Amino acid sequence: MGAAHSKNVAASSHEKARSRKRSKLFGRPSSKQAKTEGSSHTTRRHQLQQQQQQQQQQQHEPVAAAMTMMPLSPSTPAATAEIKPLPTEPPPQKVAVNPEEKDGEEDDTVLPLATSSRFNIASLGDLIVPVDMDIVDDEEEDEDDEEDKVVPLAMEASQQQQQQNQQQSQQQQQQRRRGRRSRTTSASSTRLLASRPMSTISSMSESGLASGVSTWTSSAGLFSHIDPNTSSTITAITDYSTISRKSMLDWPDDDAGCISTTIASTSTRPPPYSTTTANANASANAESVVHAESPADSPEIDAFPKSDALPIEHVHDVADPEPMEVSACTAAILQELAQAPADAYALFKRVFVDEQEASAANGMMMDAYKAAERWYDQTHDDVALVWMTRCTMEGWGTPRNASLAFNTLQSLADRHIWHAYYPLALCYLHGVAPDVQPPDGHAAANYFKAASTAFTNEDLLRQPAAIQQMISMAQYRLGSMLFHGVGVAEQPDHAVHWFTSSAALGNRYAQFIVGFLYEQGITMPQDHEKAIEYYSKSAHQQFSDAQAALGICLVDKGRVPQGLDWLKKAVHMKNTRAMLKLAILHESGQGVAKNQGLALQYFKMAAQLADPVANYVLGLYHRLGDRGLVQHDALAAKFLLQSARAGFAPAQRVLGLLYAQGVLGSSTTTAVADQSPQVQRRKDEKTAFVWFRRAASHGDVRALGLVGSCYEHGHGVAINLDIALQYYQKAARTASPFQPSAQLAVANLCHRMNRYNDALKWFQLTARIVLPAENTDLDAPPMVPPKDNDENDHHHYAARASARLMIARYLLHGWVASLKNPLLAFDMLQDLATDEANGHAHYWLGACYEEGIVDVCTPDLPKAFYHYRIAARTGDADAQFQVGFMLSNGKGVAKDRQAAFFWYESAGKQGHKTALYSVGLYYVKGLDGTCKNLEKAAFYFEQAAHLGMVLAMTALGNLYRLQLTQQGANASQEQTMLYKEQMIKWYGKAALHNDTNALRELGMIYSQGLFGTPHDHLLALDHLRKASAQNDVQATLLLGSYYEQGTVVTQNPQHALQCYLKVANQGSALGRFAAAQVYHAMHEYELAYEQYGLAAKDAQLARTKVGRTARLMVARYALSYVTAGTTDNATHVHTKEDAFDMLERLAVVDRFAPSFYWLADCYYTGSGTEQNYDDALHWFHRSANEAHAADASFKLALMHELGHGTDINLTEAIRYYQAAANKNHVESLHRLGMAYWRGQLGLTADAEQAIQWFTKSATERYGESHWALGQMAFEHQDHEMALAWWQKAMDVGHVVSMRCMATLLLPPQGGATSCDTTAGDLSKALQLLVDASRLGDAESLVLLGQIHQAGLVTALALLTDPQLVQHHASPQQQEPQAEIDQESAPSSPVDSILNSDGEAEPLVDDREALLLQRQQEEQELAVKCFEQAAHMGHVQAMFLAGQEWHQQQQYAAAYDYYHQAAQHDHLLAQVMCARYQLAGLGGIPMDKTAGFTTLLACAEQRDCAEAFNSLAQCYEMGWGTSASAAKAYDWYRQAATANKDTEAMYRIGLLHVNGHLGPEASETSELSALDWFQMAVEISHSTHAGAMYQLALLLLPLEDNDNEHDESATRAKHYLVLAAHHGSAPAMARLGLLGLQEHDTQAIAWLTQAAHAGSSQAQCTLGLLYHAGMEELAIAQDFERAFDFFCQAAQHGDVTACLYLGTYYEHGIQVTPCNQKAKDWYRQAMDHANELKDDNNAWIAQLAYARLLHQEQPSKDAFQWLCNARENATKTTRSSPSSPSSSLALPSTLETDDVDAAMALCNLTIARYQLYGWADVPCNHVAAANTLLALAEQGHRKTYVEIAQCFESGTGVPKNTIAAYTWYGHMVAAANATQNTHQDDDDDLWDDDDQKNYARALFKLAEFYRLGLAPDAQNDPDLDKAQALYAMAAQNGSLDAKQHLF
Repeated sequence: MGAAHSKNVAASSHEKARSRKRSKLFGRPSSKQAKTEGSSHTTRRHQLQQQQQQQQQQQHEPVAAAMTMMPLSPSTPAATAEIKPLPTEPPPQKVAVNPEEKDGEEDDTVLPLATSSRFNIASLGDLIVPVDMDIVDDEEEDEDDEEDKVVPLAMEASQQQQQQNQQQSQQQQQQRRRGRRSRTTSASSTRLLASRPMSTISSMSESGLASGVSTWTSSAGLFSHIDPNTSSTITAITDYSTISRKSMLDWPDDDAGCISTTIASTSTRPPPYSTTTANANASANAESVVHAESPADSPEIDAFPKSDALPIEHVHDVADPEPMEVSACTAAILQELAQAPADAYALFKRVFVDEQEASAANGMMMDAYKAAERWYDQTHDDVALVWMTRCTMEGWGTPRNASLAFNTLQSLADRHIWHAYYPLALCYLHGVAPDVQPPDGHAAANYFKAASTAFTNEDLLRQPAAIQQMISMAQYRLGSMLFHGVGVAEQPDHAVHWFTSSAALGNRYAQFIVGFLYEQGITMPQDHEKAIEYYSKSAHQQFSDAQAALGICLVDKGRVPQGLDWLKKAVHMKNTRAMLKLAILHESGQGVAKNQGLALQYFKMAAQLADPVANYVLGLYHRLGDRGLVQHDALAAKFLLQSARAGFAPAQRVLGLLYAQGVLGSSTTTAVADQSPQVQRRKDEKTAFVWFRRAASHGDVRALGLVGSCYEHGHGVAINLDIALQYYQKAARTASPFQPSAQLAVANLCHRMNRYNDALKWFQLTARIVLPAENTDLDAPPMVPPKDNDENDHHHYAARASARLMIARYLLHGWVASLKNPLLAFDMLQDLATDEANGHAHYWLGACYEEGIVDVCTPDLPKAFYHYRIAARTGDADAQFQVGFMLSNGKGVAKDRQAAFFWYESAGKQGHKTALYSVGLYYVKGLDGTCKNLEKAAFYFEQAAHLGMVLAMTALGNLYRLQLTQQGANASQEQTMLYKEQMIKWYGKAALHNDTNALRELGMIYSQGLFGTPHDHLLALDHLRKASAQNDVQATLLLGSYYEQGTVVTQNPQHALQCYLKVANQGSALGRFAAAQVYHAMHEYELAYEQYGLAAKDAQLARTKVGRTARLMVARYALSYVTAGTTDNATHVHTKEDAFDMLERLAVVDRFAPSFYWLADCYYTGSGTEQNYDDALHWFHRSANEAHAADASFKLALMHELGHGTDINLTEAIRYYQAAANKNHVESLHRLGMAYWRGQLGLTADAEQAIQWFTKSATERYGESHWALGQMAFEHQDHEMALAWWQKAMDVGHVVSMRCMATLLLPPQGGATSCDTTAGDLSKALQLLVDASRLGDAESLVLLGQIHQAGLVTALALLTDPQLVQHHASPQQQEPQAEIDQESAPSSPVDSILNSDGEAEPLVDDREALLLQRQQEEQELAVKCFEQAAHMGHVQAMFLAGQEWHQQQQYAAAYDYYHQAAQHDHLLAQVMCARYQLAGLGGIPMDKTAGFTTLLACAEQRDCAEAFNSLAQCYEMGWGTSASAAKAYDWYRQAATANKDTEAMYRIGLLHVNGHLGPEASETSELSALDWFQMAVEISHSTHAGAMYQLALLLLPLEDNDNEHDESATRAKHYLVLAAHHGSAPAMARLGLLGLQEHDTQAIAWLTQAAHAGSSQAQCTLGLLYHAGMEELAIAQDFERAFDFFCQAAQHGDVTACLYLGTYYEHGIQVTPCNQKAKDWYRQAMDHANELKDDNNAWIAQLAYARLLHQEQPSKDAFQWLCNARENATKTTRSSPSSPSSSLALPSTLETDDVDAAMALCNLTIARYQLYGWADVPCNHVAAANTLLALAEQGHRKTYVEIAQCFESGTGVPKNTIAAYTWYGHMVAAANATQNTHQDDDDDLWDDDDQKNYARALFKLAEFYRLGLAPDAQNDPDLDKAQALYAMAAQNGSLDAKQHLF
């Protein structure tokens, strides 16, 4: 039951967290570990945290934690605003933070004082310690910071500039942080100091879970994590404050001047404060000064620092050594110093610090520096020397030299000059520069202590006020470092000592801190009066933070008027905390009149000063439309983003929620409008995750949960359950109103991670239940319903209810085995179910009733449905699905699919994947009132697929494939591309889940390139392997073909055999055929013959192309066309006569075209029958005309040439040769040219005509002709003179001459490179062309390209290497007869081996590999040369570049260059563009009309001979114009005449052969065709494959005498071989068929090559061979290979192949039996037969189709098809009684291969329909009886009993008991004859129907004898005979006989 009802909390696999992530979670700084847990301030922090938690639980309102408790730091500029809150309680688990990580939250922008300095948000301190936790990979940091830059609002230019300044400042701050890390502080301390720009707020009242039910997801409602009210929460926050170490250390220092910023390597100086800090009342407070000596228990701080330093004189050397005249300003300063030497420090401080801006503006800095220098020279006053050093540090009046200044300060300090201690401490605190002194907190604390203890109390009181002020700052900074443990161990008690001492000296910062400590009771007793006293002292010194704190404290103590006065003073000083307090007071009406407008004004004032809390509040108000503001998401985002970037955690969380819900982010911007919703959603989720994580790093509890949810569900980050669990645990361990929800989240995730024990503990903790140790009653507190107005109570109740439910499930399922207790679980579920709102409890109670629990409850489906429905009504998705499932299937309720659809849809809306899939099925099938809607189905399938439903993924793929199939060409290109992408996508997703169907479909798509998908055999192979591993038959067959053909894998016939035999063992007959094919290719002829024989006998293959091919192969083996070897297996031995009978049945009965040739060859050679040239001629004609067999055409030409079976007729022979040449032999043009050259076939030799053809060919750059014409040109020129003049022209820089000279040095263009071409000549020619090209000669670039295109460099290397010459002898060096012998095999180079397919494979050595590499590099250089010349404007180069790309089939690139050349009026380029328009190549739309128009214009208007051929094709094919063979002929003839266009000659020959030129030319068509084909062959030099093939066919039928026969046969075969080597598939097939006739082992290789080249004839022939096997060639029966070849042939519309495939599927031969597929193939066979007007195969397909329909169920359709088949068969027999249709018999799906038997069975079935009235067919007893009687009289025993019954009952015939007795007797006699003769199963198979009829006949005869009705009984019963017959009938299974006997 647990497996069936997972409720989405079942365990699943999860990713492991990486080690560095874990180190971040579990690492803890050593300084924190050393901290004592029992210290007084730590205990107090725990108390304060608990107090705040109690207050926030009571107040629980929206902006909880939006502001800090009280101002904790002065209002400081943003440039030094990196502040962290003061910890009040150590976190449960301190986490080491990556020091390199940054959040990008700093804002270093310095605002002018006149507008408003950016005050530190630290003034709103935080009570709760921000969690030092930022669990994130280093790799994610950059992306996260980038996401932080996403601003959803348009910003003004000033704002953009401000952001740029901020970014620059952030970079500077980052550099300062890196250089400021202390060697003694921990990593986390440094991170807290450096990584956060402002004090953050940890919102304890707001942090937590959204609800106990939805838990930590942003999808539970955008504002489920935002409370509805704000004011009370802000009030609570402003009542308290914390202080960060950074804020305390970086407050302004009146004595430091600019040293704190300068030494940090930044040029930005913070603005001075508006009030002076002179301690006017220092003397008045003298009595209260605390002793400033260091406490005795501070061992970490040395008594005095030691350091090496440079001599002091180095500073003095910086000054100008030459005497200068003293200025008036210098003199005045010197005079003042002379009057009061003791006030020198105060004077220099006033000039350099207090009046710095004025001094700098008036140019007084240099004068002041000179004054200090002279004063030191005069008095050696150390004060002057220290200030000179500080001037050198800051660049005041002297060049800046920080290194020198630092070393000087160190030297002064080493000499115990105390004035240097404080500035040196600042240098160590902040660092000077990375190369001078990095930050060193320990050294800084030592020097601060040295400065603080430089005087005793008495001496200090006697010092000037300026000295006291410096000492007080040193004491304050030392206290701050001790308080926070910066550079030293945390010592809060010692820190208080130094704070108090500094405050006694009048330091306003120390006074503020002491007041804060008294107010909070930290390290000292809480005392609000003393706090007010110290706040007042600081406030009177114009410290705005103290003013705000004082005002808040007074208001809270009831002294409202005084408090308001101080708050207003702080507001005047632009203190944002005071503004927030006043806003809250006016909003709530506390002490003032309630005024929402004024409150809102104060919030806006604070927001203008970049206060994060104010921005957060205004953001919420704008989002919610509260406080009179209009709801405005853009403004809300603006304010929230400002707050979030300031580090305010609640704002960061809310901003993340806005992104997560799509309110903000990429989906709302126009820049990414073109992105898909999924991409936008992922980007928004990632941005949301960044903000959640930042909020969580600040301790926001709800954000902790949200980050955990992101890691758990993979929203914006990779799924990592370990990290998610740690975030959840962090939230669960933090006391908050949402702690139960957090605990529940931890428990659920532990459960999901299979950590059941941990999960159970957390569930118990959440539910407040402790399970009993034994099976006793559960003692648990009752579940009290929550109060309606208490949201927290609702959260707690829901979480605990969910936890109790999970505990019940644990007890029920036994996930913790020791605690399994189904009874207790059932009781708990019933108790929880008392609350009808608890849908989950009802769901599981329903599950219990549905499945039942042993000894607890029995299955009760109605009760289960009752509870499921209750749960469903509460919105439980699983329950809704269960209700729908039970309604749909009628389980426990009446079946109602329409009602079920509602519940499926409801569950689907909640993301229930199975429900979504079910809804999709409704729309796919249109179930129960649901309209069929594939778009909606796809929508629901896609949703289910996204949720991981594999079936939905596959269904989506099927849907898109269906769309592609149905719409086809009607779909737009965009739709097709979309459907294809989606199909691949979803099949791919399902394949990733190892779905068999998807794997197979993808394998087929990539293998066959379906739907325009690029072929990707590697992908196909991978998918097919996986599907085959799951025993998928079709995938295994395809996988075998990969190994068989060596496609992307090493060819491995053994592996292919394993695949084929595997599916053969699974029942696929195709596997046997395919195995036979492999065995045959491996020359394992006995095994091949065996497999062919099995395939041939397989009933499922009987009427398929594979089956017929198998029988054809068996016949060929028997006829010794294939050498089968010797076998002793009698079942595989067939005589030649048997083979002839097989071929005759295939040709006559099955009309199997591939068998025509072999039957003709039997007649021609007398194999298996008497030699008969007339019959041979007839069947060769049939083969040539119907099967388009090139070999048949060749035989016909040979017979006409030799006079075999006809008179010698050279004209007819030429016609057949031309017909053969027209079979795609492009090289036939060369052969036609050779006819003029050699004068063959009656053509007169014509040298001039040959020269003309060579000239035209050279124009086209044909190799041999181009070389010959070049040689003639050279022979008629004076080369020496030409070279001399060209050299002179070159001397003056004539570029064309360079090219001409290079041309002379090169071999003839396009000609063969000879040894006369030396390397020096070629190098010189190349250098000349390169130089000319550099001079801008584009023509030279073209020539260079042509040189590389011709491969001359590689050719020369070939000639100069003797070994390569031997390996690559040219064809001209071979003897003609040797060439023919060599080409008799498919491929047979000089060094080669024969592979398993009989193909020759060349042996490639290293030299040849290097040669191939060189050739490839030269082709690349040629393209580069052409393209560079084209860019220079060379038109011919454009065309040549296009030609190169065209040859590489890069049609888009080719068209670009063609188009460029065409725009420059390049005629040939225009022709090529027109051809591209005709074919739609290069990505351009097909436009045949435009292409035709362009060609016509080029041909007629510009007499472009190159356009003639294409224009003729347009007329021939009807492209862009009406088809006209006459016009096509005219243009072809013009092309042939003008260009010696061999293709045109070839096409003219085809027009003659096909009789397209009308009856006038029919008489001479063959002779004319022969002439044209021969002309094409000769002119093309035997390279035109089509012409050679047609010429061979024309040569074959000529017949005269044996010598001429042999000669013509040799010539025809020669042409066939040449045509095949030039890629002619028909020639290959013809050679294969010839080879089969001659039992040549190479025949299969030729057929295989032809099949691979797309020859359906070869494919079908191979299918038949492997289907039937062939003993002569030892080809075993291999149904698998046969099926593969039949499939290929069927795709080309081969009727026989379709019939074979139908038979394979009907009988399950190598495929799973499938009548529907069988019917589909039979229907295709009928369609193709009708198209081809093939009546023989048409009625066979109709009969097969009718039989399938009848077998499924007798029907009128079956009866009609039977009648159609009978009618068509009758017509066929009547029209051509002796015209069989094929030469390889189609295996019959009936009981015999004989056509009479087939027709008999057809007539028998029709008669039965008429006799019995099946399928409501009207009975026609007379016709039926007549048919049965006719069949019976013909000897068809299956009709004996039925006709006997007709005579016995008088049905359709007169009643005649004697006739009945006679026919019953015939049945018995037939049975006896069968048993006596022991016939084989080939023709007269005795089946179950015969046995039943036999038993029935015996019983009837017994009845006749018993009743005395037998003819010889003379009405007397013969009981003995009757008894004997009864016994025989009973023995043969007659139940009537048995009943009679017993």
